[in-house]
Amino acid sequence: MDVYHGPGNRLLVAASRTDGLVGMGGVADGVIRRLFVIEKWRGRGIARALVMRLIALHRSVSSQPLTALVAGWNVPARKLFLSRGFQPTGLFPQDPKMAGCEILSLPDFQARPQDV
Repeated sequence: MDVYHGPGNRLLVAASRTDGLVGMGGVADGVIRRLFVIEKWRGRGIARALVMRLIALHRSVSSQPLTALVAGWNVPARKLFLSRGFQPTGLFPQDPKMAGCEILSLPDFQARPQDV
């Protein structure tokens, strides 16, 4: 996972004492990548916590917009990003591996009360 090396690039993990790794997410080059929570642990706010931490990490090193690529079928992820202020900005260019992915961007980087 060399993509996470470099200034401002981070990979975060969420773990439990009983199940080990239960979720993860990263930010690299201004794009949130590989956000995932295992099914047993979904609905507990883990993805939200990872996204909030990734936003904070990105904001600490960059004033550039933050982007997430969300698969069209992943309605819960889309709702999560929209609830955190991300806005639809288009579909991913024609790449067979990314077909149907929507680009969501967080344009404003002023601190908001929910981010603190």
